[in-house]
Amino acid sequence: MDKNTKSLAQAKITISGIGLAIANTAIGINAATMAYVSIRSNNGATPTTYGIASYLTADGNSGSLVMGHAQTAWFNISQAAYDALQQSNLTGKGYEMDVEVKNTLLGQGKCDIALTLISKGGAGNKLIELFSINTTGGQISGTSVRGKILLIPTTKIKNVA
Repeated sequence: MDKNTKSLAQAKITISGIGLAIANTAIGINAATMAYVSIRSNNGATPTTYGIASYLTADGNSGSLVMGHAQTAWFNISQAAYDALQQSNLTGKGYEMDVEVKNTLLGQGKCDIALTLISKGGAGNKLIELFSINTTGGQISGTSVRGKILLIPTTKIKNVA
């Protein structure tokens, strides 16, 4: 990895869902779908992680085709996407996030990623849309979730030796 690649902002997505959602339609019943979106300023930086969850919905905005789980490798994102996802830009503004990880995945493969920030008034800002991102897990078609954004606290383990 060269010096320029190390300095790029990055993200990683983990998403799991149980339910029945038909892709590209408003048809779906979701038992539970959760995603973690981690961002970091560069390859060596401590990440900030957000959680998004949806439970017992029937709107087609969240879910998977029966069951799905996927975790991407770290991938590069634009500086504009990284800046928009800073805690100081999100706190108290009523934003929701829509996260999609699409493609069939059995063990490992490549998935398409989309992340949209949704304002309180319903305006969407697609921050990330990338294709063929290295991913591990298992899903048929894809898994998606839309919901409120929660900051997941990070715990640093101190060396006590």
